[in-house]
Amino acid sequence: MSEQHKKLGALLKLERERQGLDLEDVSSSLNIPEDSLQKIESGDQEGLPSPLYFDLFAKSYAQTLGIDFQATMDAIKDELAGAEDLSSQPGDEPTAEIATDRPAPRAQPSASEGDKDQKSLKKFLYIAGAFVGLFIIFMIINQIFWSGDSQDNEHVAEEPATTVVEDDPEPEPQEDTGGAAFDWDVPQYEPPKDLELTLQARSESWGAVVADGDTVVYRNLTIGRLYRATAKHRMRVSVGVPSVVTVTLNGQEVDLRRPSGRIYDVLIDQLNVESIVSGADRAAQIEKANATTSQPNPAAATGGSQP
Repeated sequence: MSEQHKKLGALLKLERERQGLDLEDVSSSLNIPEDSLQKIESGDQEGLPSPLYFDLFAKSYAQTLGIDFQATMDAIKDELAGAEDLSSQPGDEPTAEIATDRPAPRAQPSASEGDKDQKSLKKFLYIAGAFVGLFIIFMIINQIFWSGDSQDNEHVAEEPATTVVEDDPEPEPQEDTGGAAFDWDVPQYEPPKDLELTLQARSESWGAVVADGDTVVYRNLTIGRLYRATAKHRMRVSVGVPSVVTVTLNGQEVDLRRPSGRIYDVLIDQLNVESIVSGADRAAQIEKANATTSQPNPAAATGGSQP
């Protein structure tokens, strides 16, 4: 019985009790004996035929409770490894120092350091000289342009300026209606309502719902139990046996089946929710499937075969 499996079993038991589930419910849902589930919760690997059985049963158990099995095992490993590192760190060993009255020798600059200083000084002088040269060139160009502009301005000043004044007609006064002619009937913005979905199985099936990126339902559906999911923006729905599962969206029963008869990774968002509730989305899918299947086969029309 390892510490890792004991921690995993304790976590599964805690989550089951938090959800208010009995071992009998989980056992009937997974078709796993209750005594095997008890041994998983206690972390008893030796109580099962082999460690492989323990991992398989524990993974199914975790998925039923909505827990990521692999991520949880990795987190437990990291926690145990961190505890071992803290316990195995050696203490600080005292270091002995030898006192002496002799003054420490002064570090003398090496020949390589002197060469580096000379190179840095030369580099600085080159950069400073380049900046001075660029500044002189800029001043010469600026002087040339300014002298040319001043001469052009003198020629322009010598020519007499003529001004043409036109009589602009006075604008007619506009009557102030106080905004009465403006259409102020602007509807107020209302944020979209949340997407509400329910699943209820009449026979054995499974379902998965991901709402706004979070997995809300991922399990075998208990017959007669109502599963709810809410999302603000979007959700994806998959159902194992659509014919035995009742699906409602925003309080109205809907048919999410595609022309193939499956409900797999169906996207519902604020843009298509109205068409799904009204049935327009399913009608469009059926019409598209019929149009695809009704297209003539060129090979059949010509009596040949397609390449």
